[in-house]
Amino acid sequence: MKGELKLNLVEDASVDPSSVGVFNHRDNREFVQVRDGSGYFEVANGNPAVAESSYVPSNQTVKVRPVEDGDVVLTVRDLCLTAQKSPSEWLNCVSIEHRYLTNFTILSNSGARFWS
Repeated sequence: MKGELKLNLVEDASVDPSSVGVFNHRDNREFVQVRDGSGYFEVANGNPAVAESSYVPSNQTVKVRPVEDGDVVLTVRDLCLTAQKSPSEWLNCVSIEHRYLTNFTILSNSGARFWS
């Protein structure tokens, strides 16, 4: 009896970059590259209220959409291979806070109204 077995050896999965800041806007998306591993992954989102995430197998990326300001850790778990530590991504979602000045009065040195 003869047989042949082809092995494809890979490194443990990793993510690039391992941390990222994202501007919180409904049209904004960020993509994190998953390297090595089996190619079959599950993404665990530590705080879905801050960001939505999903794995895109066609290009081995994790797509992230910010929902609100805050921090979240995304952990990528290989579904076929065991690893000592699953790679994780730290994500910081931030936005710009608006402040408006609605009414002001400038007085001259004599106390008279200069501009209003």
